[in-house]
Amino acid sequence: MKEISQKRQLAAIMFTDIVGYTALMGADEDRAFEVLKKNQEIHHAVIKNFNGTLIKEIGDGMLISFPLASDAVKCAIEIQKTCKKQDYQLKIGIHEGEMVFSGEDVYGDGVNIASRLQEIAGEGCIAISEKVYSDIKNKAGINTRYMGDKKLKNVDGPVKVYEVICEGHPLKEDTTENLKNIHGHRQPIMALRLKKIKTVILTVLVAAVVILVYPMIFKKDKFEEIRDPDGRISIAVMPFKNLSGDSLYNVWQGGFQNLIITTLSNSKELSVRQYQTMYSILAGTGDLTYASITPSKASELALKLDTRTFILGNILKAGNNIRVSAQLVNAETEEIYKTYEVSGNTEDDIFAMADSLSGLIKNYLEIKKLLEQYDSPEYRGSFYTNSSAAFQYYIHGFNAFRSLDYQAAIEWLSKSIETDPDFINAYVALSFTCMVSGNNKQAKNWCNKAYKKRHELPLKGKLMLDHLHAYYFETPDQQIKYLKQILEIEELNPTYWYFLGLAYQLKNQYEDAIIYFEEAIEIHKKWGTNYRNPWNYYFLGKSYHKVNRHKREKEVYESGLSIIPDFGNTIRGQAICALSHGDTNEAEIFITKYQSIRKNKSLWPESRILSDVGSIYSEANLFDEAEINYRHALKLYPGTPRVLNNMAWFLINNDINVNEGVELIQKALELEPDNWYYLDTKGWGLYKQGRYEEALKILKDAWELRPRYNHGGYQHIREVEKALDRQNK
Repeated sequence: MKEISQKRQLAAIMFTDIVGYTALMGADEDRAFEVLKKNQEIHHAVIKNFNGTLIKEIGDGMLISFPLASDAVKCAIEIQKTCKKQDYQLKIGIHEGEMVFSGEDVYGDGVNIASRLQEIAGEGCIAISEKVYSDIKNKAGINTRYMGDKKLKNVDGPVKVYEVICEGHPLKEDTTENLKNIHGHRQPIMALRLKKIKTVILTVLVAAVVILVYPMIFKKDKFEEIRDPDGRISIAVMPFKNLSGDSLYNVWQGGFQNLIITTLSNSKELSVRQYQTMYSILAGTGDLTYASITPSKASELALKLDTRTFILGNILKAGNNIRVSAQLVNAETEEIYKTYEVSGNTEDDIFAMADSLSGLIKNYLEIKKLLEQYDSPEYRGSFYTNSSAAFQYYIHGFNAFRSLDYQAAIEWLSKSIETDPDFINAYVALSFTCMVSGNNKQAKNWCNKAYKKRHELPLKGKLMLDHLHAYYFETPDQQIKYLKQILEIEELNPTYWYFLGLAYQLKNQYEDAIIYFEEAIEIHKKWGTNYRNPWNYYFLGKSYHKVNRHKREKEVYESGLSIIPDFGNTIRGQAICALSHGDTNEAEIFITKYQSIRKNKSLWPESRILSDVGSIYSEANLFDEAEINYRHALKLYPGTPRVLNNMAWFLINNDINVNEGVELIQKALELEPDNWYYLDTKGWGLYKQGRYEEALKILKDAWELRPRYNHGGYQHIREVEKALDRQNK
């Protein structure tokens, strides 16, 4: 397993965040940058006076550590006082606890609690934990009040919260649901809501929320109502304002406008008002100058041009740096759809900046069009590409993957990466596609290529890659840590609920796995769509099988097959389920269907199919029937490594004939000496024979060759190590 260098530090931890910064960015970008710059200056100046260390800047927020809680609180009071003089406010949270430094990342319960305290702090206020309060309660000049026990996200049990008295609003009301813990893990919110509905009134209220809120969250494309009858979006590009303070850049006010119009006119999705038309309208408004085109005036001009969307931009200059920003705006409401920004160093970069800016706008609108064509909330998440072509290839690849056409998926996703080498979603999808299709080496290769780009991504993108990396190289516990962080950011993401279920199943924690697999399906039910991930139904049914809930197991398999009728693993699960509750006739029908699909669709050799039928009976604990099928496959195909391994594993693991099993697996290893599964089987056989030293060596050799974490292999090593300890004692 990969060793990650970690450093731990006990500290007073402070999170700060600018109130309303996102809204300010949309309404007045220049003011937003001014506030951000001023905020940075204040923090850098003040924290030095209180022995603080700036750990990280996170957007408009700051993470700071202090050796003493009293220093942290005094620093927070001074920062709040200074910021209020600059006409903006912060929310601050402080907790005393452990920080864990791993590479560029900082995490730990202490960091998490400080972050959650900042979230519930009032505007212009400071929220502190009981640990901090106990250190500062007798300090002169610091007054506090108890705000009660608060339930913080991802924190076990309530936290006693105090507020440092200062001007501003009180803490937010605690709206976080008091979530029940199952084996120390948070239940999915939707599942918990269902359990809490006890009356007809609550049912009606929840239904109302679903009816009213979900359309707001997942409303159709907001450009839908401003399209022309032919489906295109009409756009007017306004002259760019010269805010550089240098009159030499006046020429680029119309110049930039003209370059943007020319580039956007090449898009089949857009109907762009041409420069001559724009010039005529502007010339007809005698007193209107470029400098006087406000958003309201731009709206009037756009509507005169029979467009309901316009682009309004600015040219700024600081030193040798030129920054050009543009906003895509609804002419009727003046709602800002999107803000863009490009930078260059000299006037010579103007043409490249125009190309870049218009390319960003063009690709954004074309991606929106693609999302309409594939109208599913699953596609509406964050995608790290500005290339509509790369995104379209990704969609084709994703659909091919869901249709189990892995070769086509690999081709489409590879093309997506060729088009945009920085499109992280395509790397992740391609890696998993290679893994599912059996090419583990390529799967890891794509994971490593993507991981090299981790530092370029925002938080969610980094977490996606952290999970992918943990899937191949670390433990399920590491996977779970990253998955829960992803789901904190994007709770309605069925793919990552599925992965969370998979991580718990890897640990054989089937009750937990069931919760998360079910949540992925529940989200799609809320959307009114079918979850087309066949593996989710298969693993969910398998988890129900492990906890002996065969009725629900059967329902899950039937549900999965109603969506993807010929998924072999699900039919295999149906056969095991039928055998487990004694319906041999139904089981035979499923087995026959399974054999047909594997032969005709999966193109499996007969040897593999016959051997796998033996494993169906084995998983149903019908060992006599299993042995008959295993021996039949071995008789017909005595030199096939997979058949030899399957028979050997059956004999060894079930203590039927360990010595014969070891002989058979040795024959398989002579044919494929580096196969990790075969080595694991042999190591387990040697353990059963009492040859512990030999067993441990082989099992560790196998572990080094594994394609990804395998809980069975891990348990085998631990079991042999325990046996050696007992022997040595």
